[in-house]
Amino acid sequence: MSEDIGAAGELVASEESAYEKAVNAFDWRFRQLMEELVDVLDHDSTLANLGATTSPIERWDNDESEYRIAVKLGDASVDVSFHVYDAALSEGEDFNDKLAFGIEIATNQGEEVSRLAPLNYTPEFWLDAADESAIKNRLRMIEELFSPYHAADLIAKVLNAATSAEGAIL
Repeated sequence: MSEDIGAAGELVASEESAYEKAVNAFDWRFRQLMEELVDVLDHDSTLANLGATTSPIERWDNDESEYRIAVKLGDASVDVSFHVYDAALSEGEDFNDKLAFGIEIATNQGEEVSRLAPLNYTPEFWLDAADESAIKNRLRMIEELFSPYHAADLIAKVLNAATSAEGAIL
């Protein structure tokens, strides 16, 4: 059990682990970023001219820590997903309570188009869930590097290329 500061400034007991707190911090901000992206996608003239549609924001495979949207045009689709990576699942038990965060854009064929995972393939990639400063810094990195406008442009280019390869009118 840990202590948090309550609404009135008092210390209150919290049953949340450091890992859960870190996931919840990113979960809240990822949801906001996804809502910003959907708003941009819904108003993107290139996507509108192509006739693309955007799915509602949903959880990925019922996982509490991942969001997903799909932008579809005919049989072509581009998925955008926000992930919380659990180090213990990919690196083993020595990495308990370590995590990282990222954004992925992929086609419905499984082809990765873009990934934003700051410090991936470095020792600094995995964060200690109890290190609030590191968590805040990583969130700041993602916020500075992710642009809904650039993501929308990339999605339009991928869908345009996919449909032109199928002989669709552009």
